[in-house]
Amino acid sequence: MKRVWMIAAACLTALLLLLSPVSARAEGITMDAEVGFDGVYLIGNWTPVRVGIENAGNDFEGSLEVTVNIGQRSEAIYSTPVSLPNTSEKEYTIYARIPDAQFSLNINLTDGKGQVSPIRPARVLQTLKATGLKPIDRGNYLLGLITDDQPSLGYWKEKLAGNQLLSNYQPISLDASNFPDRSEVLSAFSVLVINHFDTDSFRPQQLENLNAWLNDGGVLIVGAGVNGRQTLSALTDHILPVSAGELKTWNSPD
Repeated sequence: MKRVWMIAAACLTALLLLLSPVSARAEGITMDAEVGFDGVYLIGNWTPVRVGIENAGNDFEGSLEVTVNIGQRSEAIYSTPVSLPNTSEKEYTIYARIPDAQFSLNINLTDGKGQVSPIRPARVLQTLKATGLKPIDRGNYLLGLITDDQPSLGYWKEKLAGNQLLSNYQPISLDASNFPDRSEVLSAFSVLVINHFDTDSFRPQQLENLNAWLNDGGVLIVGAGVNGRQTLSALTDHILPVSAGELKTWNSPD
């Protein structure tokens, strides 16, 4: 009888170990992350979480998970599969909706691939805490400054006072590397300013989203001047029906 109890206890212990996530460590893997745009995000909007991973260890297959608090007792988890050969470096983008003001997010690297299994839950191998987030409430909006010469648009970072169109905004520096290629992210911006920028560096998906954003009522301000042809180069097809050297007038809608 005693032998039976010992076998049963051993089986139970093995089962508990199998069912419980075991703390482990991903050797040779380092991570860094950016939430939103240098930490800035619009509350309630879809927000990109960019995670850079470098693997100096063995080949790795797993997933990245971003945990967002929903109220006081619930949370949402957004994930993406990760595949990292030895001596590789990749960037992954996870899109998460953050419903309220949160000043940090936990980003977990697990040994799972996004599947939820009651038999063997994914183990958390490494956790990165992104801190210093800057939530913007719904009474404000994001204004994108798209330029290869950020100082040239520095005056936009001095917010206008009063109840005007160009007030109550948070300026965001953008270029081809971080311009949203998803419409649900671009919708956080109410105004975009493009100046001294080679729009040919935009990817096709970014241009499609810019056009859809304009059709949805976004405000686009384009500076021309000596770099006008470069700035207008990718916009004159279907986004802006003008080209450098032309002068065109639009009547205001009634």
